[in-house]
Amino acid sequence: MRLIVLIALVFILSGCNQEVSQHSIVDSLEGVEEFPYDLKLPTYLPYDVKEVRVYDYIQIIEKLPEKLADAKTNDFTLSVGIGGYSEELIFIEMTPPNNGNSNHSNLEKIVLSGGRVGSYSYANNRQTLSLNDEGMNYNIIVFTHQEGKELYSQEELIKVANSLTLVNR
Repeated sequence: MRLIVLIALVFILSGCNQEVSQHSIVDSLEGVEEFPYDLKLPTYLPYDVKEVRVYDYIQIIEKLPEKLADAKTNDFTLSVGIGGYSEELIFIEMTPPNNGNSNHSNLEKIVLSGGRVGSYSYANNRQTLSLNDEGMNYNIIVFTHQEGKELYSQEELIKVANSLTLVNR
């Protein structure tokens, strides 16, 4: 009996170790080699992932501060697109902590895992779920193809937000 418990414990511990060691959807992320801050990408998406790539990395100042907390609004914007095998595409936009969501007039407050609070909006064929995670502002953005029809439910986008995991670079 002790042997069975010991073997089960070894499998559990080795499984936990593997889960933390590598992000599930990206082996390497090119285009942000000099980006000094930790960033997270979702491990859950409502489709199978084919491609992960940097769409925009705009850095306004010459050198970003060492600490994310010292970054100012508009110092940088990093936008990563995660595409599927069809036309599925979700953007994860990262901005400094002081950057607000004043662009969206119809924000709806939502509750995420761990009691975190975010906001959701749908306007002009664009779904946006916004949250702050460990000092970085994240916008999960989906562009829809038909006016007035959300591509994914709020629940699906909340699952995406709740799955944000550190990318090892």
